[in-house]
Amino acid sequence: MRHASCGAVTADATTPILPDEWAHNHRTLLGLVLAEGGLLLVFGLAMAMLVTGTVPVTGGAIAAAGLALLPLPILVAIPLWLDRFEPEPAGLLVRCFLWGAGYSVIVAIIANEATAATLGEWYASSLSAPLVEEAAKGAAVLTVMVRAREHFDGVLDGIVYAFMAALGFAVVEDAAYYLFALYEEGPEAMLETFVARGMLGLLGHPLFTAFIGIGIGIAYRLRSRGGQVAAVGAGYVVAVALHSGWNTAAGIADEFDDLEPLAAMLAINTGLAVLLLLLMVALSRVERRIVRRGLEPELAASRLGDAHLEVVLGTRARIHSWRHARRLGSDATLARRGLILSATQLARFRHREQDALAAGSEPERAREELLVAQLQHNRRIVDAIPGLAAAA
Repeated sequence: MRHASCGAVTADATTPILPDEWAHNHRTLLGLVLAEGGLLLVFGLAMAMLVTGTVPVTGGAIAAAGLALLPLPILVAIPLWLDRFEPEPAGLLVRCFLWGAGYSVIVAIIANEATAATLGEWYASSLSAPLVEEAAKGAAVLTVMVRAREHFDGVLDGIVYAFMAALGFAVVEDAAYYLFALYEEGPEAMLETFVARGMLGLLGHPLFTAFIGIGIGIAYRLRSRGGQVAAVGAGYVVAVALHSGWNTAAGIADEFDDLEPLAAMLAINTGLAVLLLLLMVALSRVERRIVRRGLEPELAASRLGDAHLEVVLGTRARIHSWRHARRLGSDATLARRGLILSATQLARFRHREQDALAAGSEPERAREELLVAQLQHNRRIVDAIPGLAAAA
């Protein structure tokens, strides 16, 4: 189906209007999975060749890639669900993910190998890895904030982008560890490594880098350059400290069979992960209130009904409408997505530009009228599909 441009309401009566950056979410996310799977397979074969000195059977690389990808759907779903009231463009999320899986990994390998060769493995693990890896992952979030400010609104967005960059890095790093364990000690060692990294250390990289995302999100709201630098720096310091603490504790456990430091770090990380989740839930509720407030003029003018608002803001209604739209087919799914995105886009625009709109700024008023027209266009399409409006 053709996706209409968001620049003008010129689509036919059955074509939802989607912002260009959201028009191909499903294709972009599928590309992410395929690209990451291919990257892991090639990386795995290369690592196995380095370890064994021969061209290995691809089964080991596939197994390592599969284990590394196994927790990915859940870890991706959590931040995306909490950010559903102002979803980020899939293209930016994929770029952050691939930044972590590509650029960050390459930089980390060069820096850590150089440190290990000159200072030793301990310095590489406890000093170089935290400093370099967190800087490389955090650079993805900082790039989004600087170059795509229209898609960055604060702390929750910072956490989401940080999560994606960290997950990209973690998947490739975990696959490498699984491969080394497999070819050096066998399948049992690979499974033990999976338990240690893929289960006990599941939230390691996302948790560490999330603090950089928080710092960048706070910096986005500050006007003082000194305050901005301090916020980003504080987030980076916390991320490095947690990362270094975890690596050091893991090294002590491996070298001296002393699990107490690792257990302590696991408890700290678990507690911080719970606090981070609570913070994201609270920020998600704030975004929900912003969207509801931004749509009040539509409700007052009867341009949106309670059922439409529920599918935009209500958890049960959104899930129910998604299931019903899938049963009806791709046209219904696209129509539902158009309604949600155009509603949240309008609400967020009113929130960001409330001062300019109150002052009667002509460009902002014209933009608001266009977004209202797009929302009405998408609402009429939803209402025209049998059963979809009732499901909403």
